[in-house]
Amino acid sequence: MNQTILLFILWTSLIFSCHPEKKDTSLPENPLDYFDQVESLTLEKVELDTILPQVMEIAITNDYLVVLSNDVPFLYIYDKNDGSLLTTYSARGKGPHEFMRPQVIESLDDNHIQLYDIDKGKLFDVNIDRMVDRNLESLETVIMEFKRKIHSI
Repeated sequence: MNQTILLFILWTSLIFSCHPEKKDTSLPENPLDYFDQVESLTLEKVELDTILPQVMEIAITNDYLVVLSNDVPFLYIYDKNDGSLLTTYSARGKGPHEFMRPQVIESLDDNHIQLYDIDKGKLFDVNIDRMVDRNLESLETVIMEFKRKIHSI
């Protein structure tokens, strides 16, 4: 009997003496403290007549957000940092510095995008910095030209 009592006393003292430390489970006052990096966006109200009717593609470079539209103008270039519209481009045609049906293939980190013109059958490297500066000289470089074959039915 003495062994049972002694064992009981030892067991209860062991249980009550080995309680874990309480951890702080309170939430911080600012929930953003949970994150290492926080980016904020400023939203603006936009009038309905300034919205693009049909956005086909969006390309993001180091400094720009380039929107390809199915409308005229077909390229809208925005500042990536503040969202302001820098310029538009609407030269449609078969001549130099003109595009018929462009599609964005890839956006490159050095403020260039690659456009493929379906009707011309050419892949262009387009310098967005020059487009923003309205410097059409050396605006685009032909990377590759594709020979198209037309099959009649």
